[in-house]
Amino acid sequence: MTLLEDQAATHTEAKIWANSGDSHFMEPDDLWRSSLPKRLADLQVGIRALIAELAPAVVAVEQVFFQVNVRTAMAVGQASGIVMAEAHAAGAEVVQYTPNQVKDAVAGYGAASKEQMGHMVQTLLGLAQPPSPVDAADAAALALCHLAHAPMRARVRA
Repeated sequence: MTLLEDQAATHTEAKIWANSGDSHFMEPDDLWRSSLPKRLADLQVGIRALIAELAPAVVAVEQVFFQVNVRTAMAVGQASGIVMAEAHAAGAEVVQYTPNQVKDAVAGYGAASKEQMGHMVQTLLGLAQPPSPVDAADAAALALCHLAHAPMRARVRA
């Protein structure tokens, strides 16, 4: 299973966590100087290529549940929309989880810290050290969250 997570902080980025353990990061050249439409178009092209290459059955997207910074929330929403639309168009199932759902599924506590999450991902995946950078741990945690929720989702659909 290949799961995709997207998020935006001060810029738009997307990441894929594949079951092989590889983490692919896209960051367009001159990102800081690019216009928003250009960054979103670059993101769309990159996401489309990664989805074509990896052919995921499921794409998991972290849902923005609450965001204090409106500008960041808008960027996350725009990037998430592109990821979800491209995944759906490619025939992948698209699922969304809130940050608290991810933390609860992986660490057993919806308010777990980034450090706690990194250690839990390390433990659950049997890694020698927590995934690095932190975004890789976030993507792996999202994948683990989906794996925890997938059996119930399948039963509900049946």
